[in-house]
Amino acid sequence: MENDILINDLIGLKEWAYSLHKFQQTENVYHFKLPGYSISENLKLSNQVNHYNKECGCKLGGLFMSTTFAIVLSHFFLTGGQFSSVTYSHVLWLIGLIILGALVGKGISLLHARWQLIKLSNRLMHKLKKDYNIEKKISF
Repeated sequence: MENDILINDLIGLKEWAYSLHKFQQTENVYHFKLPGYSISENLKLSNQVNHYNKECGCKLGGLFMSTTFAIVLSHFFLTGGQFSSVTYSHVLWLIGLIILGALVGKGISLLHARWQLIKLSNRLMHKLKKDYNIEKKISF
């Protein structure tokens, strides 16, 4: 179930930024209405955050899976392997390496999306604190 979350002040921004450090996938839809930002800037922020928040890692996982398949197959045949010499062991290794490649790609993609959200939240926090002349660091 999707929840609409409105972020319109420093406290809401702080709560959202804190939630990013709990590595959990949410179906929340974020709407930014931060003071000091135009309507188009708030819309751009909302779109950026929602794009990264919905990242599932499928594209990069698929790319890593396909690349792993191509590399393993190429390696097998370039090192003298022949189709007639393929055993169940070779097939199991191929399947295992493909699954590993897909998981690595998916993990990298999810970490990248989370990292982008954390960097964005830090930039926003810094700008809002500066705009409001808040010297004290807001801790998590």
